[in-house]
Amino acid sequence: LDVDGEKPPAMHGHAVVSGPTDLFQFGGVDCDGDQCTFFNEVYSLSLDSLSWTAVTPKGSAPRPRASHSLTTVSPYTHLMFGGIGPYFTNYDDLYLFDEASLSWQFVPVKGTK
Repeated sequence: LDVDGEKPPAMHGHAVVSGPTDLFQFGGVDCDGDQCTFFNEVYSLSLDSLSWTAVTPKGSAPRPRASHSLTTVSPYTHLMFGGIGPYFTNYDDLYLFDEASLSWQFVPVKGTK
């Protein structure tokens, strides 16, 4: 396969979900020895053209992280939870990513831990 466009940097711990026409990648980490860089960028891969695009979503983006979960809850809506950030910070936050409007929305969670 020939894939072109602005591809994501090398990383691990990212998450990918599939929408009707695109794959979306969020987050991840790249470590060089004990120096790690965490990401919170979004990239899309068009399944039609096999082309990567860096996406700048509206709304309040989640903090940079890796090892989070990302799942599809409707054809154009994806739910992101948790992960780990710099200095072993564990996150328990929840966000919706709307593929149609390319926007993030923080989801408040009530209850006890």
